[in-house]
Amino acid sequence: MKQKVNRVQVRKKTVAIRAVDANGHALPGASVSIQQTRSGFPLGCALKNTILQSSEYQSWFAARFTVTTFTNEMKWYSNEPVEGKETYADADAMLAFSKQHGIAVRGHNVVWDNRQYVQNWVQSLPTQKLREAVNRKFNSVMTRYRGQVIAWDVVNENVHFSYFESKLGENASSIFYQQAHQLDPHALMFLNEFNTLEVPVDGKSTPAKYLQKLQQIQSFGNLSRMAIGLEGHFGTPDISYMRAALDTLAGANVPIWLTEVDVTHSNQSKHLEDILREAHSHPAVQGIVIFGVWNPKGCFSRMCLTDVNFKNLPTGDVVDKLLSEWRTHNVAATTDADGLHRAELFHGEYKITINHPSSNSSSVRSLTVDSASQNNNVLTVMGKMSIKWANRTPMGLELRCKWFNPEIEAFNKVMLALRPQVEHIVSAGDASFFFHMAASLSKTLRLKRSLLSVLSSPRLTPLSAFSSSDAPPPPPTYAAASAGSRSQEKERGKWSKALLFLPGAITFGLGTWQLFRRQEKVSSSFVMVPIGLPLLLNYKDKILMGFFFFFFFSVCFR
Repeated sequence: MKQKVNRVQVRKKTVAIRAVDANGHALPGASVSIQQTRSGFPLGCALKNTILQSSEYQSWFAARFTVTTFTNEMKWYSNEPVEGKETYADADAMLAFSKQHGIAVRGHNVVWDNRQYVQNWVQSLPTQKLREAVNRKFNSVMTRYRGQVIAWDVVNENVHFSYFESKLGENASSIFYQQAHQLDPHALMFLNEFNTLEVPVDGKSTPAKYLQKLQQIQSFGNLSRMAIGLEGHFGTPDISYMRAALDTLAGANVPIWLTEVDVTHSNQSKHLEDILREAHSHPAVQGIVIFGVWNPKGCFSRMCLTDVNFKNLPTGDVVDKLLSEWRTHNVAATTDADGLHRAELFHGEYKITINHPSSNSSSVRSLTVDSASQNNNVLTVMGKMSIKWANRTPMGLELRCKWFNPEIEAFNKVMLALRPQVEHIVSAGDASFFFHMAASLSKTLRLKRSLLSVLSSPRLTPLSAFSSSDAPPPPPTYAAASAGSRSQEKERGKWSKALLFLPGAITFGLGTWQLFRRQEKVSSSFVMVPIGLPLLLNYKDKILMGFFFFFFFSVCFR
């Protein structure tokens, strides 16, 4: 019983997700959303060219499966029924459909070692011509689909049969696999055989005979990218034997797939479920393809999953049940006091979203969960700027934003009229700071668009628009901020200091001269001296500038 429980868990992994802020501090109470976007275990179904005839079939198929095998459309007898006249029209169209829907394709097959499925024109070729024809076939189909399929059944059923070995020598299969590796080096290269898994009485394809053939091919320089394909054409399955066979084959340390699973017995749905569960629970099995092809004229094959109107048959209901059972449904949770949430997830691709009440932002991350992925995942929730103010004066302004050192000084100069009070500053350790500021405006002062120009810095991103319909328009977008904005501002600041220094000096000097030399103008001197001094010190205030011009002209034209 313990072994069974462990096998059930082989497709799952416990993952820890930790939410932190920009300073690495844990965020308790953060909302965690986990959505599985793709299953990590390939469960697929075979296709034939009837998929090209029905959009309903395409929708039904694409909604369920992530991998497929074309039953005939890549086989030699389909591509070249007459010597020299190749056609790949159906295979091309089926591959395009699969790509469009993110369905992986297994290449099936390059050559078939069973003489029954070798074209008559091929069988009539002398040895050298046969060798040349086989080479052309390998180059034709594998070059055409190189990099577009995940695997190739290179020599089909070459444990049971040996047509090409009888014509080209006992190492024919080994040479074919070597050639296949060179033509498509990133695809898995499968032996594909029947009765190794299904029945214990077929002495030609026992697990031991299968491994013997595999080792023969591997010894010919084919150690990498080899895989075991088990067709799985069952009558009444012997699950105990199936498990023992998988355990034996797993000793080869190569991927194992069930490649053509179907059931002929009348109790198909129960037997199919037993077979799929046993294969899915075995750690050496890395994928399953079901041979349950739809036929528009009715189900005359060994097994179908749906009727002609795409209503599931009992076998189709089994597949849908397992597809749902073997995936993680949407998770909504909250981090604990340490900012952690632990979840047991099926292998696959995930979208993780973290939100926290203290932040106006969320963190979204793609995550792959498999046997090799790490258990601990840290997601950072960054605080960003938010702007809120009322529609009446005095106007309230609150900023929470990320600052970079070169911008702090320039912003403070522009915001001087707002008298900002910094409540707290936190260093992020990367030459940036997080400020929380509060400022208020007097009743007479209006916030103009020019004052908002500082918010067009390319490193500040507003998260919300103004909260009132009669509030000023939003600040300009950051794309409009030029790269030379800071240098231009520096140049303008230089001229503004000069312009303020000149009237300040004149006002202060004239007032002082009147005070000590012309006693009759003492009253205006008492005003001009205190006005001129701040201007001389570059105190920017439009009101003082107004006073300056008023008294300057009153003295000059008196």
